[in-house]
Formats: sequence, structure tokens, C-alpha cells
Amino acid sequence: MQTKTVERYETRVMGFPLIIETVKLRRFRDDWVAEVDWTEVAGVEVRALPHKPAPLTGNEIRCIRQQLDLTLKEFASLCEVSSHQAVMQWESRGDEPAKMSRATEVLLRARLVARISPRATIARVLEEVSGFESGAGRDVQLWLVGDAAEGWGYAYR
Repeated sequence: MQTKTVERYETRVMGFPLIIETVKLRRFRDDWVAEVDWTEVAGVEVRALPHKPAPLTGNEIRCIRQQLDLTLKEFASLCEVSSHQAVMQWESRGDEPAKMSRATEVLLRARLVARISPRATIARVLEEVSGFESGAGRDVQLWLVGDAAEGWGYAYR
């Protein structure tokens, strides 16, 4: 079976643009398929998205909700909004910023970090997640670096 390694692998497998550095590909029939544990990648994404230096997009919101295995109504409750329709509107924005209020987005990001690091203090969590630029462009891309053996890391570029 043929294999090759690429230095920059771009995918939308999670619903939004993601770039993975140094990925091994295996030929399967007529296609090249990444040898990546997508469940592990999804976990890294959920850890990375609260730290994105720009507003979350509709597709990123959908990815977070799906990774948390929440219904629209449950996610609305997590975000402290009164209706699942707000979540539907955010997700419908696709690759554009979701247009959540800043307070709602900070709350969502803080709750994600708190799920990942339950021992973190509220002050530290809010400091970590409130620094995103509301006017930043959507050209900020999530890069995964490392691998399963060494542990995945992430960066925004």
C-alpha cells in the first residue's frame, strides 16, 4: 500500500477549515486518506476553540455543540440564551462569525475551558478566553501540530 507524508494537510472534516502539519497519507483506491485519529483531533479542537483570537464562526459553534453531544436547546441553556433559535441562527452563519453577543461568547468559551480544566479559577478562565478580538478577520486558521505519539498541540495563524 502506498504512503506519503505531507507537511500541510488542509481539511474541513470537522465542518470548518483545519490545517494539520506533517500528516501521513495512505492511498485507498483512488484517494489519499489521512492516517489520523479524528476523535483525538476533535478533542484538540474543543480545547483550542475557546482560545481562538477571533470570534467563533457558525461552523465552529456547530462543531462544539456536536462534540459536546448537546441538542440545540441544551446548547442554548449552556450559553444562557432563552431559545434554541439563537443557536440555529449562529450555526447558519457557516464560515462567517456567528454574531453572538460578546458576553455570550465569553461565557461559552469560559464554560468550555472549565469543562477541560475543572480546577482552574474563574479569574484565570475569564482572562484566558476574553482576549479575542471582536473585529478580527475570519482568516484566522487553526493549525494542529505534533502527532498522536507526542501529543497534539495547536496554534492559530
